[in-house]
Amino acid sequence: MNIIAGNIVAESAPRTKKLAEGVAAAIVRDVMAMGWPVGGSVGSMQDLLSRHGVSHAVLREAVRQIEQNGLAVMRRGAGGGLVVAKRPGDVAAQALATYAQLVDIYVRELIAARFLFEDAMVRAVSLRMTAADATRLRVLGADLADGQLPEIELIVRYNRLSTLLSEIADNPLLTVMNKLAFRALTPALARADPARLAQTIEPGSGPAFVRRWKGIIEALISDDPAAAIEILHAARPGIEESTVQRAAERRRQAQAGAATLIATEILEAVDESRGRKHSQLVALSIARNIAANGWPEGHHLGLEPALLAEYQVSRNIFREAARILEVHGVCAAKRGQRGGFIVGRPRPDYAVETAVASLRFLGLEPYHVGEARLAIQPSLAALCAASDGRAVATLAAAVAGGDAAGAARRFLEALGPASENRALALVNAVLLGVEDPGLPLKSTSEAGAEVVGAALAAIRAHDQPLARRIVLDLCRMDHPDV
Repeated sequence: MNIIAGNIVAESAPRTKKLAEGVAAAIVRDVMAMGWPVGGSVGSMQDLLSRHGVSHAVLREAVRQIEQNGLAVMRRGAGGGLVVAKRPGDVAAQALATYAQLVDIYVRELIAARFLFEDAMVRAVSLRMTAADATRLRVLGADLADGQLPEIELIVRYNRLSTLLSEIADNPLLTVMNKLAFRALTPALARADPARLAQTIEPGSGPAFVRRWKGIIEALISDDPAAAIEILHAARPGIEESTVQRAAERRRQAQAGAATLIATEILEAVDESRGRKHSQLVALSIARNIAANGWPEGHHLGLEPALLAEYQVSRNIFREAARILEVHGVCAAKRGQRGGFIVGRPRPDYAVETAVASLRFLGLEPYHVGEARLAIQPSLAALCAASDGRAVATLAAAVAGGDAAGAARRFLEALGPASENRALALVNAVLLGVEDPGLPLKSTSEAGAEVVGAALAAIRAHDQPLARRIVLDLCRMDHPDV
C-alpha cells in the first residue's frame, strides 16, 4: 500500500457497543473496587468466567481490550490471572494516545496542544515546588548529559524529567495531557536509518535542548514561571518547523518503503522499554494505511486470509489488532458472503470514556479540573475566532439547541470540534467528562448564558484576544479560586 499524507475525521455519534466491551467495563469496576492494586490479581480466567457469566470468546475479547490500554495483563501459572499493570493516569494517557495515533492527527495540531500543556504544567510546578523537589529536578537535569546522548536514550531521560515535573505539579489532568501529546507526537519523528539513532537528534540541537531545560529548571526553582515560559516560547517557532519537517521526512521515507510510518523503537522508549504488544503496532499500521489511502467509510479492506498475508501476522495477532480498531471505530468485521473488514469512521468516545473512568478513580479535586479548563478552553475559543464561519455556525447551533441553563455546557462541548484541533478537542471532552456533576456550576445560569452570547459575538467578529478573555471568565465562573 502506498503511504501518502492523510487524515481521518472522527464521528461524534454514539457507536453500538459489543458484549465484550460491557464485560471489560465490569472488570474495570472490579479493579476500582479493589483499590486499583498495581501488581494484584483481579482473578483467573475461570474466576472471571464464573463472575461475569460469558463465553470464553467474549471474555478473551474483553481481556484484550483491557490489555490494550495497559490496565492489566493476563499471566499464566501460580499467582497469575489478570494482573493490574498500570496506574489510572497511565491507562488514561495510553487510551487517548492510542486514539490520537490511530486517527493520524496532524503534527501541527499535536504541537499546538503540547505547547499549551507544557505552559500549564510549568505554572503548576512553580506553584507547588519544594526545596526537595528542586534538588531532584537538578539531578535529572544533570542526567541529560548536556545532550550528548543517543536519541532514544535522550528521550528516555527526558521522559523521566517530565514524570517528575508531573509529580510536582500534582494535577493528574495536566499529567495525562502532557503524556498524551508526548506519546502521540514523538514516535513519528525518529530517524528511518537505524545507524542514525545513535546520533544526537540534530547536530547541535541536543545540547541546546538540554541548556533550555536546565534554564527552565532554574527559573522554576527561583519561583519565576514567567521566565520559564519565556524560555519555552523563544524556542517554539524553530521547534515547530523542525518537527513538522522531520515528520514529513519520515512520511516520505515510509512512502518510499524505507521506513515504517510509526517508529516502534521510539514507542518503546517513550514507555520506558515496556514496549507494546505486536497487535497494537499492527493496528496502528492498518489505521495509518487507511488514512494514507483516503479510503471512505464502507470501503472493503479485504478478507482475513488476504490481510494476514499482507501484514504478515498470525490470525490471533490480527484479530487482536482488529478489536483495537473496532472499539475506536476505525474499521469493523462484517460476516456473511460479502464479509471481511470494512472501513468505519473513528469515534473518540471509547478513549474518552476510558480516560474519564480512570481519572475519576483518582478523586480529582475541583482545582485540578479548573487548572486544566483554564489552560485549554480559552485557547479553543481563540482558535474558533481565527477560523472561518464554520466555527460560528457550529457553536451557534449548539447553543440554540436547548434551554438557557445548559447553554454554557453545550457551548464548551462544541468548542472542541469547532476549533478543528482534534488533540485539544479530545482533551476538552475528557475535562467535561470529569467535571464533578455534584458541583454547582455558576455557568449553568442566565448569567452564564449571557457570557456565552458575548463569547459567540467575539468569535463571530474574529476577535481572538476578546474571545479568549470571555471564555476565561466563563471558566472562572465555575472555578473562581484557580
